[in-house]
Amino acid sequence: MPETQHRIAVDELHKIVEWTSAWYEQARAANFVSYPYQADNAVVARLRQYYRAGFTPAQAVEAYFGLALATLIPLQCACSGRR
Repeated sequence: MPETQHRIAVDELHKIVEWTSAWYEQARAANFVSYPYQADNAVVARLRQYYRAGFTPAQAVEAYFGLALATLIPLQCACSGRR
């Protein structure tokens, strides 16, 4: 079975590290995460999607934690009072 490797250029790796660090700092500043924080596989997969889609770190914080909060807090319809 052939081994599949994804090689990336060193400069791209630096961009990814910078982007991830900025995401972490912004998530900490908004009190979504605290030190020490270790992302699980699901978080890493989602961040990978955001990075590839061209999100800024701030957009990724808003998208990830907004999505996480939306799953925890049911939305209420203002017009009918139903969920």
